[in-house]
Amino acid sequence: MAFSKDRAIVAQNATGAAGAIVAALLTNEDTVETALEMFNAVRTDIFEGSLALADGVIEGQETAPAKRSSAPRRSGGGGRSSGGGGKSDDAGAGVSLKFGKYQGQTISDVYADDPEYIEWLADTSNNEFIKGKCGEFLASVA
Repeated sequence: MAFSKDRAIVAQNATGAAGAIVAALLTNEDTVETALEMFNAVRTDIFEGSLALADGVIEGQETAPAKRSSAPRRSGGGGRSSGGGGKSDDAGAGVSLKFGKYQGQTISDVYADDPEYIEWLADTSNNEFIKGKCGEFLASVA
């Protein structure tokens, strides 16, 4: 598997959170082995849960079919969604939404049709991965 900056961040955050949780749960009677087992179990659960959240597959998350606009999509050319020299690809433009009314569409495609929705996601989304990617994309097209 290729290196992913986002997966590395999720792993780092999972490790920090697991350490804090285990430290709070440990008692004087716990052994080092018990602490390590607890840490590894908690870290794995946090990491896998964070990835699932980033992928939009957490149970109960909105999964309605994507709303398709009848308006034609803009392509590259002088539209605001072009992002300026490819930088927007690094800033989340190609990330597909896996939930909500634009499920299956990329951030840049949704921005071309409904920029306010991307701004709303960047400000209020519960999905920290998507919230960050929308913010990065908006910064790249500003």
